This record gives sequence, structure tokens and C-alpha cells, in this order.
Amino acid sequence: MPLPRDIANQGPRPLTIADEQEIGELQLAWGHAMWRNNLVAKVFCYLSVMRAAGLIPDKSKVLLSPHNLRVPQDFNASGGNQAAHYLPGFVAIASGSAKTPRYLWDLISDTAIRDKVAALFRATQDLPASFNRADSAAEARQLLAPAGLKQVFGEGCQLTLDQRPPKSIVTGEALIVVDRPLVIGVFRQWAQGSIAAYEHAATRKVASVSNKRPMDVKTQPHTDIAKGVLNEWTKQDITARVRDLGRTVHGRKGSVQEFTDQESFLRAYANVTNAEFPLHDAIIHEIEAPFSAHKMPSWFVSNAAT
Repeated sequence: MPLPRDIANQGPRPLTIADEQEIGELQLAWGHAMWRNNLVAKVFCYLSVMRAAGLIPDKSKVLLSPHNLRVPQDFNASGGNQAAHYLPGFVAIASGSAKTPRYLWDLISDTAIRDKVAALFRATQDLPASFNRADSAAEARQLLAPAGLKQVFGEGCQLTLDQRPPKSIVTGEALIVVDRPLVIGVFRQWAQGSIAAYEHAATRKVASVSNKRPMDVKTQPHTDIAKGVLNEWTKQDITARVRDLGRTVHGRKGSVQEFTDQESFLRAYANVTNAEFPLHDAIIHEIEAPFSAHKMPSWFVSNAAT
């Protein structure tokens, strides 16, 4: 994977202090995306078990981050950084004749469980502003392009609610459990949709940087077989590319360097995302257990203790 601001050719070169910093930034991006996927999976699990427990009525609608509800947040960043939410929005539920949607967690009477669910949507990470701008580019709703993260997440939440909870083959009553096949399938759709959103946003960053780029800024090294030149940058090429990093992107507020970094972060988000469900069965059971009338089985208690 090319490093942000890398202007070297494809051959090996020594790592510099700047390279080490950029590798660290990509690791931050990978970690941010991995934890986002973890929280998305937990939201799908909570929606499934709450639906089975009757806390979310039939025909309820998911509203993602409605304007009449305050955005939950666990802290405010400082020092030029921003508090970047892991999730692309918070879930509110509109049901029945209620005129005002309610936060998902407000449907839970148990204070401890309510706080756990709310914490999923409050969770933020203290990150440089470019990370948040990369997130915003991927989240944006698209009409003639792959859906943005907000749309993909909202659709996954609604799909989870629209399915009938599994029933007992003995009593015919709804089982107060997480519908595992359902949430695994919904997460797979989230993974595929979010990757498309990341890639689309990254491509748009590249297009923005290319718009009205100075003519002397080359994007490919020189190749002239007759002269024995193969993928080589001239001193003038490198000087022009370094100078161009400070250029303000046409029609935007950010610099080429910032947009290039954001593209790298978006590619990193996509690379770390896959369709494999990120939660182990013990974690899923821990989510569903408080909503069920049954106690956790002894094997789970003993494993949790160790």
C-alpha cells in the first residue's frame, strides 16, 4: 500500500522519520475502522434481541441521526484534533403514533444495559481532523453512486428490525435471542457496502486533487527505453510534486497533502473491512442474556470467569 505523500519510485528505499509517522497514521486508520465494524455488529445484535423481546414494536422505522435529537458524544477533542465518532450515526426509533422518535437506548428500562447501548453511539476517538474529513466523505449520501456509510448502516438496521424474530418450535413464542444468521447476513451487506463507500470516496479525493493540477506536476515517473530510463523521477519532478503538496485543492479548503492523506485513510478503512462477522458467540450471548428470562448457562459463566 503506498504511503501518504510518498513520491518515490517503486524501488526500495530507507524508511525516514516521516515514513514512520505515516505508518502510524495508517495503523490509526486500520484500528478506527476495525472498531467501527465491531460496534456496527453490536448494534445489529442489540436491535435483533430488542425486537425479539418486544421492546421495539412491529413496523417501527429506523431514523439515523434525526435533527431533533442531540448527537451523543463521550468527549470533545482538543489541540486541533477532532472527536471522531466510530459509528456513522446514532439510531432513533419511530413507532406507532409517537410524534417524536426516541433514542434506541431509551427503549430499555434497565439502567446498566441502557448505558451500554448508549455508549456504542457516544464512542469517539481523538484523531487529527483529516481522519474526520475522510469519514465524512465516506458517510455522505449518494444518489448516483455507491451508498454512503450512513445509508448503508441505516439500511442494515432497518433490515434487522423488519425480520420476524425466531420462534420456539415447541411453544411458537418468539425466542429472546439474537438472530445469528440474520445479523451475520446484515453485517455482510454492511461490509460490502462500506467498502464500496470507502473506495468511492477515495476515488473522489484523487479526482479533486487532479482538478487543475499544475502542468509540471507529473503523476508517473519517466520511462524511455531508448535512453535506458525506467521509472525514474527527475530532480525537477520531485521538486514540483513537493511544491504541489501545499496547493489548495481547487474549489476546496484543504491542501493536496491533506486530501492525499485522506485518500490513504479511506483505502486503509476498506482494506481492513471484510465480510467475516467480528463478534464471537460468547459476546453475542453476553449481549442477549440480560433480555432473556433464562440465566446464562454454566459453561458461559465459568468461561467468562477465566
